[in-house]
Amino acid sequence: ETETNNLFSTLNPSVTSVGTAAIDPELLGAIQVLENVYQNNAATGVTVDVTVDFIDDPAFAILGPFNDLTEFFSLLQNNPSSPTHDAMNIFVISSLEFIDGMQPGTGVIGVSPGVPGPFNRHATVVSGTVAEYQNDGIGTVLGYILAHEFGHFLGLFHTSQTNGSATAIVGQDPIGDTPVCKTSQVANSIDDCPDRTNLMFPFVNLNPNPPITNGQGNVVKFNPGITVP
Repeated sequence: ETETNNLFSTLNPSVTSVGTAAIDPELLGAIQVLENVYQNNAATGVTVDVTVDFIDDPAFAILGPFNDLTEFFSLLQNNPSSPTHDAMNIFVISSLEFIDGMQPGTGVIGVSPGVPGPFNRHATVVSGTVAEYQNDGIGTVLGYILAHEFGHFLGLFHTSQTNGSATAIVGQDPIGDTPVCKTSQVANSIDDCPDRTNLMFPFVNLNPNPPITNGQGNVVKFNPGITVP
């Protein structure tokens, strides 16, 4: 199985052109993590191909302010896939300063507007995912964000959904073999949650190869965006 993605980087101090985007260590490291997460996990075995491009428009470097989706929608609508049309668009921006319904300081660093998202339908308000450039020079965290948001686009929900303050569990995914967290566990510490390291846990971790269950893998492989030879 194969999935093709277009990674569009917006302007930031490290990336100023298509050429610098193509050799940027953080973007390259993140792409490697994204590919490894889906290709090396036995539950998915999906080969992820990524084409790197650049958006030379400072208006899209920072998306915000809070609870204003105008710039976010504009980014997805005005930058349809050009290198590969039958692919999902991933946008890496300098700063993600909003998410509808959440408050400043909640640490949102990636967002997918749909679960699942519409493959091969570009220039709409749900055409792609957005992640925040992390400025760490290696891409491990960014790669995890890309893989997590890609999971949403393929149809995966959070294994356990917390409330805005991460003190209670307000929902769980419908997949039978994923571990899930209880309010008593997350209220003590998110590290007590049995699904803490799973790809679709709602908080980032530094594991470049997070677990994906067989049930999650089936959701991924049955997505119509996945090409089966």
